[in-house]
Amino acid sequence: MKIASFATQGPIPNWTDDLALWAQLRESQPDRLPLDACVVDLHAPELESETLVGMAGLAKIAGISADDLPDPKYGGRNELPEAQYEVAGSMRWAVPVGQDWAENYRRDNGPAALLSATTVYNTAQPTGLVAVHNRLRGVFGRFPVIVDTLIIGS
Repeated sequence: MKIASFATQGPIPNWTDDLALWAQLRESQPDRLPLDACVVDLHAPELESETLVGMAGLAKIAGISADDLPDPKYGGRNELPEAQYEVAGSMRWAVPVGQDWAENYRRDNGPAALLSATTVYNTAQPTGLVAVHNRLRGVFGRFPVIVDTLIIGS
């Protein structure tokens, strides 16, 4: 069956499963075209060049200054999301990719991260609570030694 044009009202769930089923079913057709002659065109508006954002757009999405972004020239490339488009070192990202990255960046570098610390049990807590926890842990950690000393000495 030939479909000249098909558009949906929104995302199609499990479209990769449908594409795989199509590829599997076409194997049973005796007069099938080779796969390279079958064109499946997926339109992704978020990947169109005019909607991609550069470093300034990525900073704006994250709500930070462009100067606060990791610099790809000095090893910060691994801290940035994978670019959807790159030419001559100029990286551009889809807005949804930038939003996902910004959420992670704020979680790892935002005020909540700066005002929290990690306990010895690897849980993130406010810094004051961690300081009290560590102090009390030290006090209670010494307690059995004091009790042992008192018992031995008596």
